[in-house]
Amino acid sequence: MPPPEMTTATAPAVRRDRLVDRLESTRLVVLSAPFGYGKTMVAHQLAQRRGAGEVTCRLSEVDAADGGTKRLLDALAGAYPHLGDQPPVVDRTGAARLAHALADLAGPMTVVIDGLHLLDDAGDTLLATLLDAPDPNIVVVAATESGPGPAVARRAATGEAVVLASSELLFDTDECEALARLVGSELSGAELADRSGGWALAAAAIARAGQGISDVLATDVLGELGDGARNALSVMALVAAIPTDGVDPSVAAELRRFAERHPALLRVDVERWTVGELLRAGSASIEPPAPDAISALADRLERSGHPDDALVLLSRAGSGRSLLQERLERRGAALLDAGRFSFVRRLVTEVPPSLRTGAVRVLDAAAALGLDQIDAAEGPGFRVDDADLSRLADDERFDENLRLAVAGLRTEFLRRRGDAGLVAVALEALGRIGPVDGTVSPAEMVAGRHPLARRGLFQVLYGLGAAAQFSGDVAMITEGQRLIDLAFRVAECSGIDVVPLRGQAAYERTLIALDWPAEALAPLEAAVAAQESIGHPEAANLLVELADTHLRCADAASALAVAESAEDWARRTGNDLALPGAALVRAGAELLRDGPSVANDAAFDAAWQDLVASPRLRRAQPSLAFRVANSQLDHDDTDRAARWIERGRTRLGDLVQTDYQQQFLVSVEERRELQLGRGATPLLGDDDRFAS
Repeated sequence: MPPPEMTTATAPAVRRDRLVDRLESTRLVVLSAPFGYGKTMVAHQLAQRRGAGEVTCRLSEVDAADGGTKRLLDALAGAYPHLGDQPPVVDRTGAARLAHALADLAGPMTVVIDGLHLLDDAGDTLLATLLDAPDPNIVVVAATESGPGPAVARRAATGEAVVLASSELLFDTDECEALARLVGSELSGAELADRSGGWALAAAAIARAGQGISDVLATDVLGELGDGARNALSVMALVAAIPTDGVDPSVAAELRRFAERHPALLRVDVERWTVGELLRAGSASIEPPAPDAISALADRLERSGHPDDALVLLSRAGSGRSLLQERLERRGAALLDAGRFSFVRRLVTEVPPSLRTGAVRVLDAAAALGLDQIDAAEGPGFRVDDADLSRLADDERFDENLRLAVAGLRTEFLRRRGDAGLVAVALEALGRIGPVDGTVSPAEMVAGRHPLARRGLFQVLYGLGAAAQFSGDVAMITEGQRLIDLAFRVAECSGIDVVPLRGQAAYERTLIALDWPAEALAPLEAAVAAQESIGHPEAANLLVELADTHLRCADAASALAVAESAEDWARRTGNDLALPGAALVRAGAELLRDGPSVANDAAFDAAWQDLVASPRLRRAQPSLAFRVANSQLDHDDTDRAARWIERGRTRLGDLVQTDYQQQFLVSVEERRELQLGRGATPLLGDDDRFAS
């Protein structure tokens, strides 16, 4: 059988020719070193040099039961499929079956075994079986994190094997220079060798960190390593500030040995290492000796542009709970504005409920409300409701700042549901904060307020303004626009990005015919770009509104393209509640392009059922139904229009938008009556012409 194809490295690597030259004519090579010494790469380069087929077998702890023979047989069978067809042997032990398979193989072949230390006898039996194979062209390269077994040691003493220890696997200055060139590091080979001590993993990380790269390390440098190696590197970076008591003993011993031997490594900026990889994995216990030690590390992470890692670090450390709350209060509002709802809730859960500050409780409720607006996974129920928020507002320990923050949450909650009760909540909040008639500037209104209170003030003003605009009264519409403009100025003074908000407001103005649909296109496009740039899940909602605006401009092609983008963004960010709206726009665009059909009816019906299944989308349901009816009337299809008119009528209720939607209902009904009066013959009797 021909040998299997040679595997090739997936990324450029430093050549270890000085080592490969020594090993090229040896049948057994054992690379004995802890994590991160480049054992796997040396083995791969040796196989490349020999030009033979390479079979790689990665052992795990479960392979100790049979001495690794089954795992190796599986690897061989993957390279040589005919092995699976061999007749059984009398001796059914793994060693006998492996020997039988090897007798049928012809070299040249390089067998790479990774993780030899996981076997009970340090792999002596497995290696002996391989070396006893009749074909001398089968070469074995084994990697182990412990010393070689007795049998291998004896073979090494007689020259039958070569064992390379960690000291021999270290990078020399030339190899560090090659690494520096490979990654474009600003460090010279000598500087890299000095800082890393030649430890391959450390050298690669320092070379990258010298350019200020952090998150890329996990992929580019650590991508081929197991979790243990990744954790080892991360802990090593923190060893100066955090003891390694909770780390696996063998890893901790290596870290301490390396840190003692190469103190220069610890002079590398700690914050430039991939701290987050370890912290998010949670596989090591991090408990610094004093709060100020972890606070200092968190400060350094924040200063270097890793504020999220600082928060995660504080959440992992028991003594950092109070520090976590302090920083959450400082950054929480910004995290909410960026759509980081799950991240906020995960951090809050690290603090026992009885110990949470008022601001952190408000943050938790705000994050829950944010999730509630994008995730339909929990069915029709709400994660938070107005009763929860009311109880939060009634907490006697809350100061005026927190009360205003909760009032903003309640207003936002009720606005998104279309609940007219938001007017009373918003007016009561404004009555406590003073005049909003222009006698006090927005800067003065937010001066000295907690970030959560500033956010709450914006929500109150915007919610009340939106409710006034939907009233249909000319004077109230004018007042509503004034309040919305004031809300934008408050947001700007509070450091809140108003571009997404202006897009939302522009779309709502077109809904109540204050502006032409085309006027909302540019603000919505800017809003989408702003939200997508920070990965905000609500970009999907804005995309739906943009697609809908294209549809109302009679541009079916653009509407379909943007609806597809909305669905894609919704799935990527978990915004399930954007999908029904996108599907309705898609069906509307198909109706505009192709006219009514049974297939189009089915598309509308499926999207509508998803829409009405969630009370969180309740406010949009009536006007969407009337819009579909209007589209059906564009095609003179009065019967289909009647069905959608009735659907919308049944969804009307006590909503902020009720006045506007009632007017919409009347206009669509009148249009249908007019079209019927032009000579169309209704299929329904006069008494039930609007029946479903």
